[in-house]
Amino acid sequence: MRGLRLRAVAFKGSRDLLPIYGLYGVFFADHGLSTAQISLLLAIWSVTAFVLEVPSGAWADTVSRRGLLILSGLLQAAVFAIWLLAPSFGGFAVGFVVWGIAGSIESGTFEALLYDDLVARDAVGEYASIMGWARAAQEATVLVAIASAGPLYAWGGYALVGWVSVGFAVLHMLTAVALPSAPVAVSVGDVEGLEDGESGPLSGAIGSPVTEPPRWGSVVMDEADPVAAPPAAVGGQGRPSNASCDVEPSASDSAPPTQEPPVAECAPTPRSAAPTSAAPVIAAPVTAAPTAVTPASAASVAATPLAAAPISAAPVKAAPTTVAPVTATPATAIPIAATSSTAAPSTGEVKPSSARGSGEIGRASLPGILQSYVEVLRVGIDEALRVKRVRRGVLLGALLYGITAFDEYFGLLAVSGGASAGMSAVLLGVVVVGSLVGSTLAGRAETWSARVLSVVLFAGGAIFIAGALVVGIGWLWVGFVAIGIGYGADFTAEVVAGARLQEAIESRARATVTSISGLLSEIVALAVFGFVALTSTFLSMSLTMALLGVILLLGAVMIPTWLPPRAD
Repeated sequence: MRGLRLRAVAFKGSRDLLPIYGLYGVFFADHGLSTAQISLLLAIWSVTAFVLEVPSGAWADTVSRRGLLILSGLLQAAVFAIWLLAPSFGGFAVGFVVWGIAGSIESGTFEALLYDDLVARDAVGEYASIMGWARAAQEATVLVAIASAGPLYAWGGYALVGWVSVGFAVLHMLTAVALPSAPVAVSVGDVEGLEDGESGPLSGAIGSPVTEPPRWGSVVMDEADPVAAPPAAVGGQGRPSNASCDVEPSASDSAPPTQEPPVAECAPTPRSAAPTSAAPVIAAPVTAAPTAVTPASAASVAATPLAAAPISAAPVKAAPTTVAPVTATPATAIPIAATSSTAAPSTGEVKPSSARGSGEIGRASLPGILQSYVEVLRVGIDEALRVKRVRRGVLLGALLYGITAFDEYFGLLAVSGGASAGMSAVLLGVVVVGSLVGSTLAGRAETWSARVLSVVLFAGGAIFIAGALVVGIGWLWVGFVAIGIGYGADFTAEVVAGARLQEAIESRARATVTSISGLLSEIVALAVFGFVALTSTFLSMSLTMALLGVILLLGAVMIPTWLPPRAD
């Protein structure tokens, strides 16, 4: 676990270790761009990330997440190389488009990979602590990067600042290579039964692999194989279906071949009613074919205990039911692992694959990947909108993270209170310390009740408002210490809310749902920018920042109701 923590901290910490952060605005201006052109570049950056946020999250639920994170690091390195090699408006615009793509690819992908790896380790309780330390490392490296920009520029100008940033971006990519390739904890599932928080086919222990009744043709998936689970073909609706639950079997189909009492619907079926000496069951490979399992036959298979007699690849005359070949992805053969008739009762649990080739789906064709992508996207959006605890977690996380956009104005707030340019940088460091402390406390805060977390954030919000107001009368140090406390409280609440959201997500579309929260946080950030642009024309920056602090109070009030419950 320590190794995973270090790799996560290294990955997030290296992400923003970019000295060019502190100078790229001046870099653009020195190459002849006007303020309007620079604003247009920032808009291009934001719009690119905004448009691709959710679609890229669905890709992260379809293909290898670690591979996408590696690609994101390479794209980020390419951004600054483009700027240095083509220092013009066109080159800068292309760089921002690439940066927007890189950011959208990473958003939600890392969180989903980390959480699913912790599920595989049976250590989901460590998620908030690891994410807290990772966020703290990210905040610290931003401070280091900005502080290093000046000396690097003095030694080698923009070229040195830019190429050092390229080097650190490559380093960030290498930390992605070291991340685990975590298996997907659960397959894409039908979330219709989970509407408004009700139990459904995927309901199980939150934060652990979901236990489902066994389904015909189900296999263990590895994350690197971007194909939806084959039960999607059984349901006939483009999503996995539990035939024994979704379809009412007919009397003829559901009757067992013996006089044993029928097995309860939707319950895991023991392989044998009593210990026998039967030979192992050998299941022949099921080859993709246009014929699909009928609802009746699928129900019969799910509800009927296996006969004690050996089953071979040849036709079994005594078997009352013949199962048609399962329809899988086009031109893909799916070997079904053999089981024993004396095996312990199946739990239907989807477990990570320990080795490639063990019950895994073969490489899919491009149409199969695209079909899986569309299905994952649909399932993720469906879960984020229809499952109450997930929907509320998405909205709460978006609010708590999006409101931190007010940190863009801390420098202006310091200057408005009478600070010099150099002093404003020091005061910003005070606020960063607050975010560091708040992030590192997230692991402990994850065990708090929603009411306690609400009280902490409300107190932090009140202190933040008071700090913003006293900065307006010149009490810079007191004000920024108070702002740092409120800022840190929001970081604590935001990391905890993110952890609870991951626990609440039950479908495989984890990165998609997380990206939806990221998309909504961008909307909150845009609202913050618009609010400041409007109110700063007739209000002081101190009062404007105090009004933004009211949103922290709103988030605190929402926590007791909207924070997803903790998995115990």
